[in-house]
Amino acid sequence: MAFLSFLDDSSDIARLFARDQVRYGAVRELWRNIMRGPSRFTEAERELMAAFVSRLNHCQFCAQGHAVRAAERGFDIAVLEGLVADIDTAVISDRLKPVFRFIKKLTVEPARMVEAEVQAVYDAGWDETALVDAIVLCAYFNMVNRIVDGHGLEAAPPERLREIETDAC
Repeated sequence: MAFLSFLDDSSDIARLFARDQVRYGAVRELWRNIMRGPSRFTEAERELMAAFVSRLNHCQFCAQGHAVRAAERGFDIAVLEGLVADIDTAVISDRLKPVFRFIKKLTVEPARMVEAEVQAVYDAGWDETALVDAIVLCAYFNMVNRIVDGHGLEAAPPERLREIETDAC
């Protein structure tokens, strides 16, 4: 249930962000850069990461939307459930597992990050640019999950997920 008078139960993030271009214009541009700009990660991998961070934060609105977008780009939605349950046994490449471990820890225990997590990402063949991509994506979705949940936006019915403009979340 939306918490603010200008939102209703069918409101989505596009409506929220369109209402306040001064405040949210930069957030939308950041989304475009992180999710559709150049990256060491494919769009499918970024969508899966966004869904994963959002699931860890229990943000159903973002988790469902990005799971659908990851599926549209080739990931089975069951992969997300596997990642949430146990990264080590999830059906993703071994090269991606340290990245998901890193973003999980950065989401749930950010003050406990240590160099070993960074080294594990490097040891899997990723470089500093990829690590920065993962950090910024993780930070962005931690922020947006709080914006969505703070405004009381609820997950859309599955048939509506593809209709929602996603240039912000």
